[in-house]
Amino acid sequence: MKKEKHVNPVNVKPVMRAYPEGSFILSIFTAEDDRFWPWLFSDYVYAIYNTTDHRYAFYAYNIFRVEEGLVTRHIIEVAKDLTYCEDATLNMILSMLRHGHYLTCWMNERYIPNRGSYQQQDFDHNNLIYGFNTTDQTFYILGYSGTGQYVSTTIRFQEFLDSMHYNSQPMVTLDFIKPNEEFEAAFDKNRLKTQIQNYLISAPPAALGYPEIIFTSSDWIQGIAATQALIGTVELYAKNGVDMRASCFLRDRTYFMYLRIQYLMDHHILEPNPEILEAFKRIYQYAERVHMLSMKFQLTGKMALLDLMKKYITDIVADEKKYLTIVLDELA
Repeated sequence: MKKEKHVNPVNVKPVMRAYPEGSFILSIFTAEDDRFWPWLFSDYVYAIYNTTDHRYAFYAYNIFRVEEGLVTRHIIEVAKDLTYCEDATLNMILSMLRHGHYLTCWMNERYIPNRGSYQQQDFDHNNLIYGFNTTDQTFYILGYSGTGQYVSTTIRFQEFLDSMHYNSQPMVTLDFIKPNEEFEAAFDKNRLKTQIQNYLISAPPAALGYPEIIFTSSDWIQGIAATQALIGTVELYAKNGVDMRASCFLRDRTYFMYLRIQYLMDHHILEPNPEILEAFKRIYQYAERVHMLSMKFQLTGKMALLDLMKKYITDIVADEKKYLTIVLDELA
């Protein structure tokens, strides 16, 4: 194998990084320039909440918008017996990366350095592979460290193949995506209006077209009701422990909305209004405090912190109802 290094561009600190669904797309499409931001600001408003396991997360229906031409996508399934077959799988991955494709796949993190499960236990998780170095026999990957941080790390070719071969999936599934350079990443006002409206009325996931049965059950709620439900999650922290992903996503989602409102005003899609912009900045700051208080509670266990978190979430919901309604009216 010839000595070669190839790295597709990524943003290792995207705006949203609590969950891979949002992290991966923003890592790819905000890596080099601002070309995709108008389109991104038209989308990705939704949030979901599971009333059984209390998960608050990105609503990841069809994030890569293949049918709209945002990316080209190739999903390849390989029998596990062929994982190591004459380097065929490895060479195919190298070739796809070399030609500008990114790879998302489920990997057993027992075999991934800088992961909490490394060399300790089996744990499958989605990762983004974006480059390679044949001299070191390594891939560059983005995923979540043992402390839950969204970080880049390297994995040796052999460890990568092991992580695929020994995961719990029935087949090795390689999901390749490549940004479409001809895609017109224009702002879509009607799409944004629909998403804000559905967020405010808490339209159920099933009504939004999600095809997977897990998200069409009554356990899932969407929109501002999902954010409101975080109060119940906080109340369970003393018993169940803190899920930092929830407050991290709340922080990231509200910051993304603040940047969106700023973009709309800068481009006169909304009439510039310092009061409204400051309101969305305040919402994000409240969310940031919830996240910081979650970390503090995890360290100290002080019950008074839970009441503060619940207060800030209540204020976030009230302000989102008020100011997103104003935004929706002005977009009409």
